[in-house]
Formats: sequence, structure tokens, C-alpha cells
Amino acid sequence: MVVDRVGRSVSGRPSLVHYDGATHRTFQAPPRAWEEIYCRREPRPFECAYRGLDTTKELYEYDEEDAETSSFEVRDGGVYATVDIPEGSYVMPSHLAASLEIPAGSVDL
Repeated sequence: MVVDRVGRSVSGRPSLVHYDGATHRTFQAPPRAWEEIYCRREPRPFECAYRGLDTTKELYEYDEEDAETSSFEVRDGGVYATVDIPEGSYVMPSHLAASLEIPAGSVDL
């Protein structure tokens, strides 16, 4: 548990008296204001370039329940695109896909 790893305060009382799920959530996803302040630093941290979605880009989703609207299909142990996906488009943004690694050999198919 987190409480066991943090240790006691100088007074001997637990350090995390009011540490609950809501508090933990703020460490996993910081408030927007904290994110904004962080990204105003100089030099600007590289990860700040990836905040938010560009609304002009196309979205390509996987829908296992409706094969006609899905841009992907699962077969032969792999995931395959059923449509051409232009460079810079978003692949499964609703699944919060932060990164997608495509081997160089797959691009040439």
C-alpha cells in the first residue's frame, strides 16, 4: 500500500491521513490548470505538443459490434485496417491510444 511506503511524519502520525481515491486520481491526471502551467516553461517540454486532439484530423475507430462502420478488423491473430488511413490521422482516439508502433515491414504492404 502507498501508506506503508510513505512512512510516518516527524510527529509519528501517518502522513497520508486524507489520502483517498479522489486524491490519487489527481496524481494520475493532473488538473488542466496544472498542465497549462507546466507547459508554459522554457524550454517547452516535448510532451506538451501532444495535448488535445486536432479537430481537423480524421478519426478511425475499431467497432467490434458493427463491422461496416469499423475501420479495422481482427483476423489471423492480427488487427488490419479496412480502409486507407492517411498519415497524421487519429487511430482509435476513444480508446485513448497514446502510441502505436508499426513495424517498418508493415508499412510497405
